[in-house]
Amino acid sequence: MYRLIRAAYIIFLLAVFCYSCGGAYSADQTFPEKDWLHQKDPSAPIPLKNDMPLYLLFLNMTPDKAETLPEGKFSFSPNYAISNIIIDKVTTPSELYIVQIDTEVHRFSCDVRYGLRDDMELGVEIPYIRLSRGTLDGFIESFEDFFNFTTPGARERADDYDFKYRVSYDYKDMVNDTTPRGGLGDMVFSFKYRMRDEDEQWPRLALKASIKAPTGSDSKLLGSGNVDFGLSLLVDKNCADKLFLYLNLNAIYVQKPDIFTYFDMDEYILSGMFAAEYFFTNRFSTTLQLSSNTSPYPQDSGTDPLDNEALMLLLAFAYDFGGPKWHISVTENVFTDSSPDVSFETGVGFGF
Repeated sequence: MYRLIRAAYIIFLLAVFCYSCGGAYSADQTFPEKDWLHQKDPSAPIPLKNDMPLYLLFLNMTPDKAETLPEGKFSFSPNYAISNIIIDKVTTPSELYIVQIDTEVHRFSCDVRYGLRDDMELGVEIPYIRLSRGTLDGFIESFEDFFNFTTPGARERADDYDFKYRVSYDYKDMVNDTTPRGGLGDMVFSFKYRMRDEDEQWPRLALKASIKAPTGSDSKLLGSGNVDFGLSLLVDKNCADKLFLYLNLNAIYVQKPDIFTYFDMDEYILSGMFAAEYFFTNRFSTTLQLSSNTSPYPQDSGTDPLDNEALMLLLAFAYDFGGPKWHISVTENVFTDSSPDVSFETGVGFGF
């Protein structure tokens, strides 16, 4: 109940914020027609997900904009993300919960969309996921040493380029594996409806419904083996000629994976995203993006990866080549262990 109240409060504050942005235009100022989108074609929000392995099992809503494709048009967006995770958490002193994860997650995904009508859009996301021993351990340690950053204890204790995935409750292992694996992840099908377009005062609004199909192998921990459902409110606002704002609010219904037989889980995840994209020129932009999600796992485990809500901060740069749009981003976790330590992501978008 506390999390629902807090989520409602955050929604209220963001709604007030979006409305106040509309006031950036004076009453006698003419709002540009829709063709401003062709002058500056936004790349945000960046489609990075929380690829911490414990969240690969569930529907993870891709950050999205409220704009829909014109009727009869397609878009095709291949993306690649690599996320480095190292976790070694134990409930003290009882050792009731043990969570040990040392891996790198590689996500190759292809997002295809079609404009059913000018205000309706269909989409499908096809991911390939690999849990590997990794390639970034040495780079991250050298980076932290160079800038004299504090290295987490789990990273100091672990061997470089190792793989471990263990989740235990009351000395009963639900997951205990040291073998890297990869394969098709859970595909996501979506339908987006744009409820209203942007005007002088109000932002563009859309609703998006998503369904996760159990195409990923639950035995490889690439999916839950269940169907999940999600509903999103998408908000876009052009506050000035060079500044674009994006807001996503998501409610997701999830089912407990069969592997987690020894503890209870919530049946919902709340998540959200806020992004600001600034254009230096009509083609070159930068995006600052903040993403968060609640945890469906037990909140009394005494371990950060299960108890903590995730909060990730992303910085991206994008360039529009006059057709294809390319972006690259880096993401750091704000809350410890509930999301990857660091993620690097790049992608390109095509429209036809």
